[in-house]
Amino acid sequence: MPMMVHDILLDHKIIETPWLPARAVACKWVAESDWLYSVNFKADPGKISCLRFNGLDVMADIYLNGYLLASHSNIHLPLRIDVTNELKPDNSLIIHFHTPFKRVGDRLEIITGFKGMEVRHSNHNYDNYLGAVPYFCRIGVYNEIFLETTSGSEISESVIDASINKQLNRGTLSLDLTGTLKYNNGVIRTSVFDPLQKVVSQQV
Repeated sequence: MPMMVHDILLDHKIIETPWLPARAVACKWVAESDWLYSVNFKADPGKISCLRFNGLDVMADIYLNGYLLASHSNIHLPLRIDVTNELKPDNSLIIHFHTPFKRVGDRLEIITGFKGMEVRHSNHNYDNYLGAVPYFCRIGVYNEIFLETTSGSEISESVIDASINKQLNRGTLSLDLTGTLKYNNGVIRTSVFDPLQKVVSQQV
């Protein structure tokens, strides 16, 4: 993992390479079906914890230990869920991917809304722009999934801006951080390294 559904089916020799000539039509059923991803994992329930999904394609329900945590419908954005109160020593995570199609009579229509959310997906999943005929619609997990834990301090967002003078011998880095500190007297220490991993600057 991460692996899309087509990649998993290819790995198990259930389908042939769908982007080769005349193969996509035999794989239409993949995107026209629902799929479940399931994994069991251990955790420390005593810590502040979040599940982070960096790439879901596209309409998904997230279940932890049998409870629906969240739904997601945007291929372009990650999903982060606070699971501090839901974690157990032994956990079961299930991702239910819904087909982006609905059948209307004898034809398929593209679903544009999911549980009150707009479905954000590449339009080229539904046409032959990349050569697959009639189309090659991907579905599944395409980026990493993490369990993030913290004792109470974390950086949730960082923006770094770099500039250099006209003589090209002095540079400036500015760092803007957003997050929380567990203690009022907490400090943030930054270090800048050169290509040889030698510290060239430190700030507190």
